[in-house]
Amino acid sequence: MKLFFPKEQSRLLLYILLLTAISFSNTIWCGFVYDDLFQIIEPAQILGDWSSNNLARVTDRDLWAFFSKEQARIIKTPYYRPVFALVLMLNYWYGGLNP
Repeated sequence: MKLFFPKEQSRLLLYILLLTAISFSNTIWCGFVYDDLFQIIEPAQILGDWSSNNLARVTDRDLWAFFSKEQARIIKTPYYRPVFALVLMLNYWYGGLNP
C-alpha cells in the first residue's frame, strides 16, 4: 500500500494527531461557556432552520443580526461572518444543544 507521506512523516503526523487528541480530550464532557449562550442556545430555533429564507439571512446581515432581530435593531456591527454562521448551523444539525 502506497502512503501519501513517507513513513517518517506519517509517524510524525500520527504523533501530532495523538498529542492534539490528548490535549483536547478533557473538553469532551464540558458544557457551553461564555458567548455560547448568545450564539448557540438562544438562537437554536434559527440555527435549526434550513429554509431558503433563513439561508438568505445568513448572507445579507451581520452575525448578531442573524442571531437576533432585537440585536439588529439595537446596533449594527461590521461582524459579517456567513461561513461561521453556516458552521454553527451544521454543528447544531449534527449535535443539537449537546456540546
